[in-house]
Amino acid sequence: MALEESAALDESAALEESAASEPSTPSEATGDGSAGSEPSSEVKLRKTPPACRLDEKLESVLVGEPGHRFSITRGDHGDPHVFLGPHDAELEGRPGVVIRVFHPKASAAWILAGSSGSELEAVEIGPGLFAAWLEGGDPDAPYRVRFRRVGSGASDHHDVTDGFSSQQPESEAGSSPEPGPVAETAAEAETAAETWEQEDAYRFPVSVTDDDLYYFSEGTHLLLWECLGARPWSHSGVAGWSFTVWAPNAKRVGVVGDFNGWDGRVHAMRRLGSSGMWEIFVPGMISGEIYKFEILDPHGNRWLRADPMARWAEVPPQTASRTFESTYAWQDDEWMAAHPGRDVRREPMAVYEVHLGSWLKDHDAEQPVTYRDLAPKLVEHARSLGFNYLELLPVAEHPFDGSWGYQITGYFAPTSRYGTPDDFRFFVDYCHRHGMGVIVDWVPAHFVKDAHGLGRFDGTALYEHEDPRRGEHPDWGTYIFNYGRFEVRNFLLANALYWLEELHVDGLRVDAVASMLYLDYSREADQWLPNEHGGRENLAAIALLQDVNRQVEEHFPGRFTVAEESTAWPGITRSVAEGGLGFTLKWNMGWMHDTLDYFGIDPFFRPHHHDKLTFAMVYEYSEAFVNPLSHDEVVHGKGSLYRRMPGDSWRKFANLRALLTYQYARPGKVLLFMGSELASPREWNHGASLEWQLLEKPEHRKFHDFVGELGKLYLDAPSLWLLDHQKDGFQWVACHDRDMSIFCFVRWADPLPVELSLDDKSSAGTSPDDESRSKPSDQKADDAGDGKVRDEKVGARLGEHLLVVLNLTPVPHETYSVGAPMSGTYRVLLSSDDARFGGSDFPRADAWVTEDEPLDDCAQRLTLTLPPLSAMILGHEPGPSRADAEARPRRKPKAAKAKASTKKRKKGHDRDS
Repeated sequence: MALEESAALDESAALEESAASEPSTPSEATGDGSAGSEPSSEVKLRKTPPACRLDEKLESVLVGEPGHRFSITRGDHGDPHVFLGPHDAELEGRPGVVIRVFHPKASAAWILAGSSGSELEAVEIGPGLFAAWLEGGDPDAPYRVRFRRVGSGASDHHDVTDGFSSQQPESEAGSSPEPGPVAETAAEAETAAETWEQEDAYRFPVSVTDDDLYYFSEGTHLLLWECLGARPWSHSGVAGWSFTVWAPNAKRVGVVGDFNGWDGRVHAMRRLGSSGMWEIFVPGMISGEIYKFEILDPHGNRWLRADPMARWAEVPPQTASRTFESTYAWQDDEWMAAHPGRDVRREPMAVYEVHLGSWLKDHDAEQPVTYRDLAPKLVEHARSLGFNYLELLPVAEHPFDGSWGYQITGYFAPTSRYGTPDDFRFFVDYCHRHGMGVIVDWVPAHFVKDAHGLGRFDGTALYEHEDPRRGEHPDWGTYIFNYGRFEVRNFLLANALYWLEELHVDGLRVDAVASMLYLDYSREADQWLPNEHGGRENLAAIALLQDVNRQVEEHFPGRFTVAEESTAWPGITRSVAEGGLGFTLKWNMGWMHDTLDYFGIDPFFRPHHHDKLTFAMVYEYSEAFVNPLSHDEVVHGKGSLYRRMPGDSWRKFANLRALLTYQYARPGKVLLFMGSELASPREWNHGASLEWQLLEKPEHRKFHDFVGELGKLYLDAPSLWLLDHQKDGFQWVACHDRDMSIFCFVRWADPLPVELSLDDKSSAGTSPDDESRSKPSDQKADDAGDGKVRDEKVGARLGEHLLVVLNLTPVPHETYSVGAPMSGTYRVLLSSDDARFGGSDFPRADAWVTEDEPLDDCAQRLTLTLPPLSAMILGHEPGPSRADAEARPRRKPKAAKAKASTKKRKKGHDRDS
């Protein structure tokens, strides 16, 4: 009986319609002829009868269930591995193997087996579908396939229409940059020779284990990137790439690219049970090839999606993913080995926040430089300013430059704008080898709606919540992750760990945490859904954040997470065990806004806003804070920091120097956005390079030098960071002189008494005016004769501190009295008014000696000269209180008289003088 006559007549129309609707694009498969391996034993072949007439029993073996072949050729088969490839089959009681192969543009096929390359012509059982029976064959024996192409010539059209809605990849063959040339594809070989050989993707076993599927389904697969996405893999000596994607509601998924003519039928993937995962091994692929997933959704629409787990992507605006295998050899072992012993809360942290694309551009090409070019320039610059951390605005792949990286499509791929993932590894490695930590912004709060991204990934709300009241962000026009779905939470958890494990970053700054915590964030009353308890807390998002922070603490000791959270949510930096979210640090957004508001006010009106600088200390120890002056404060019409300062140019510089001194000197870690060190008069523009030419102007160069001096002092002074998050690290001295707009405080570096645990947060709440400081009689000089003061009871070294004084009006004060916690000499370590920084260089002494008169709840008194619009940091040298003509040019008046005189001078002084 002829095979073509055996096809059911009622199915022939469907076949004709399918063949007519298929794209004209020839499918491609790698065909360099080298991917196969020699079989361990010969396979006995029984020649299949010619295709014109077939025995009915043999036909039944070759065709199998008719529904499979029609589904294969139509391109909607949900598990092609059950039909294609080798399968055990008996023919009249004789054991054997039936091998079925498919290529939509093939007119003939041969099965090549054995070391001798014995070949068996296969029978066509449908358009592009062929089968052969091997008597006594082994289903695990290797073989290759030779195809003869249909017609002549090849089209490079990528679109897959078939009468369905589809997406066309914006990338074209030949657009691949480094790491090297792509091997000749099967389509290229086919065009040249009309026949080509390839390994059969359907003969290889699944590359994902049952454990992978189980842990993913329950949301606990910490190394998810090792089973999802595109991974180099080999089986029985055949190398290639394994592709795995989660698309539980898809009818069919295929991996497509230049290697198969963007035809999803060529490498249709198998469904892995009820896991929602799809998988296929594509032999012969190499690193650097572009690909996407072609998804047939439940409604029959076809979509091309980038790989959610891709490690590399095309340079935007191209949108395809790229296979990538790292070959980078890390050299930061010493840095990484030091992590477990680190506690960033008790270390200096001066963070230089950077948008890589606009920090430095090639002025000829107006393009950003590469990761490798940036690393030495950026590290040298940041270190010269005293920074010890770089924080990168999101470098995960994103389609739109104007989002600054905060609207992501490729969560596992460092953006290809600046090079390959290994180039990014070089960047991090270089930073570590030169003493610079790396923080990256991580964005688990939302993602873009771009068609190639995560949105409606398999035609349904998969990564996002179905209900827009929980699944869409009204402010940003983005989707919100469905944190209640285990697989989505696993995706985000593994992504956070991936940046730490594979890319060696030191910390994650988590963006927009407030939008994750509150279900009603930025929504009207009728635009949000309460949780199961009727509250507005997003319980699933809270659980995700706690899980991320717990896993980072457990598996990456010494690394850290930082929350950008703008509300008063309690316990952001409290441990998960204590009911907190478990972040290491939190951005102090309240301090940032109050401080910038204050410094933006004309000094004449500052007395009415005095509390804006003192209020932050009321809640300072509720969390472990970072004091940020970030990118958010120099965009959207706010102006640069320099521009936001009041007054003429001199006053703007003076105010800005005082602002930064206050930021560095108060409790909390420090973060400054790039370009602030240049005192740029313009708002940040992500499309242009920083204005490095400003350094040619003396006033901007002096300001830049000031930032460097301030940063170096910060790193060298434990008083400015050791006890940042403990109450006994700070003490107000004078904070009530609102008429003069003068502030004075002490920063301490005392070790805690030995009987107190450093990890005991309750013990960290010691009052700043405890007995060890307020009673000098409890202290004595150290027996070692080093002049340091020690506590008699516990033997701990006490007294290391700095005195910080801010005069935030343009009125100088030649004699202004403040309390001093200890006797001795207070010497100027830094004055923002020095001429070398562009200040007025108002005449003052370099040091002052205390007097034995109590003031401001302190045992000693200092009479200082305060330059206009200035900040001074004074270091303490222990010694007796005594008059010193060189250090103190005039005798200090009594406190009441001093205050009266300054008030009188203030009252009659014109604010513009």
